[in-house]
Amino acid sequence: LGVFLAVLGITMTGNVFSANSSFNDEKSRVQNNYDGSQTLLHHIPKAVGSSTEVSRVDSGKILDLRIILPSKDQAGLDSFIKDIYDPQSPNYHQFLTSQQFDLQFGASQENSNLVMEYLKSQKLTIKGQSENGFILTVNGEISKVEQAFKVKIKNYKKTDGTMFFAPEDNPT
Repeated sequence: LGVFLAVLGITMTGNVFSANSSFNDEKSRVQNNYDGSQTLLHHIPKAVGSSTEVSRVDSGKILDLRIILPSKDQAGLDSFIKDIYDPQSPNYHQFLTSQQFDLQFGASQENSNLVMEYLKSQKLTIKGQSENGFILTVNGEISKVEQAFKVKIKNYKKTDGTMFFAPEDNPT
């Protein structure tokens, strides 16, 4: 499903699993698979590696997700961020208003529509989208989330006894 090239991060709320899109280039966040699908890398919390798997999460439990979409101009955004913090740049400290930022760098409507169509087809509910289009708020049963992203979500126990849930695989 090439559509998920557009998705850069997923956050599951509850006993918090988070994966963010702070990668330097496309190759570091996406793996192209032989079947045409794409796997989003770096979406398994580091704590999973040092924790004990306890059980699968109840498949009927409702999970809230935040789907982070990419900027429609990531190269331009990277350059803009570099410039506003570079004292040698004529754009140093030349910040944008929220509206200017959204128009120039927000998520594309095309990507938003593709991702929303896929999520709906997987029986997930779109609850909202941020003004700049970057963040989709979604929820659905764990079983539907697992199916949509080809992951298994499990309960884990840290060495200090803290319980949390997370996917055992990167989403595809």
